[in-house]
Amino acid sequence: MTEEKNKNTQNQEQNKAQDINAKAEEKKADKHSEKEQKKLSKKEKIEKLQKEYNELEEKFQRLRADYANYQKRVPKMIQDEVNYKVESFIKALLPGLDNFEHAIKHSENSENVEGVVEGVEMVYANLLEILKTQGLEQIAAKGEQFDPSVHRAVVNQSLEDREDGVVLEEIQKGYRIKDKVVRPAMVAVNKLQKQPQTQQQPAEQEQENPEQAGSEKDVSQENDNNQSEEDKNDADV
Repeated sequence: MTEEKNKNTQNQEQNKAQDINAKAEEKKADKHSEKEQKKLSKKEKIEKLQKEYNELEEKFQRLRADYANYQKRVPKMIQDEVNYKVESFIKALLPGLDNFEHAIKHSENSENVEGVVEGVEMVYANLLEILKTQGLEQIAAKGEQFDPSVHRAVVNQSLEDREDGVVLEEIQKGYRIKDKVVRPAMVAVNKLQKQPQTQQQPAEQEQENPEQAGSEKDVSQENDNNQSEEDKNDADV
C-alpha cells in the first residue's frame, strides 16, 4: 500500500511538472508569436507609408512639370494677347488711314477749298469715332472748373466778368481711357487777383464803430481847444 501511494504521488508530481513545462513552452511560443506579429505589423506599416510617399512624390513631380509648362506658356499667351490687341487696333485705324489718303488725292486737283475742309473734317470725325470704340474719351475743358487731375494750366488770365478758376480756353485737347488720363488738356484759366485786405481795414473799422470814431474826434477837438486857451493865457502873462 505504501509503495503504491508513493508511486501515485510521484506520478502526480511528474504530471504537474509536465504541465508546468507545457505551459512554459506555450508562453514562450505565444511570446514568439507576438514578436513575429509585431514585426509583421511594423513591416506592413513601413510598406504602407512607403507606398503613400511614392504616390505623393509622383503627384509632386506631375505638379512641378505642369507648373514648369505653365511658366513657359504664360509669357507666350500674354504676348499673343498683346499682338492680337495691337492687330485689332491697327485694323480699326485702317479705314481712317484710307480716308486720309483719298482726301489727299482729291485735294491735289481740287479747287474747292470748302470741299477739302469738309472731307478732312469727315476723316477726323471718323478717326475719333474709331478711337472711341477703343475706349478713348475727350476730357471736358472749356467752361469747366479747373481740375489739376485732368487739366494743365499753361496760361493764366484775369477777367472780372468770369468766375475765378474757370477754364477760359482749351489750347490742346485731353484724352483718357476709362479712369486713366492718357493726356491732360492744356488750358487757359481765369485767375482773379485778390484785393489786399490791409487797405480796407481802416474804412471797415470806421463803418463798424462810427460812435467810437466820433467820440475820438470830440476828445481830440477838446484837447486842441484846451491847448489854445493855455497858450493864450501864457501870452497875456
